Amino acid sequence: MSTLEVDFVLLSHPDRVGSWDGTELKLAEGDSVGVVRDSSMLSFARSKGWAVEVSGSFDSAWSKFLRGRSRYLLAAAPAADQRMKMEPGPVMLQPPVVKLHMFLAVSRDFYVRHTDFVHALWKTACEQAYDRVAACKLRRQK
Repeated sequence: MSTLEVDFVLLSHPDRVGSWDGTELKLAEGDSVGVVRDSSMLSFARSKGWAVEVSGSFDSAWSKFLRGRSRYLLAAAPAADQRMKMEPGPVMLQPPVVKLHMFLAVSRDFYVRHTDFVHALWKTACEQAYDRVAACKLRRQK
């Protein structure tokens, strides 16, 4: 098994860039953070005490964010970066909110039978990552 480091970031509207210092997000009355329902970020945002605007998918969360239903959007940096290339405007606040280690689990048997596919999967994950240097530090677990 290997891990992939993924940064999760806050996006803000360019005309209302908020205050994120890496520890605290100052939400005004009525402000919320858009998050995807079945993601680890929903429980993370709630643990911070942030008001959340829950969506069923990243596409839905992005759409709500652009329409102003949420002041911020909490998302994986690779997904946010990709979407911002197609639809510029939002501002990615720094530093990242949290770094998670995602697992690219592959059984030994699957690896033996499909070695080329597994290597292509890991290579593609690295190429698509927001921070290619960090993301490509794949570590094999024994």
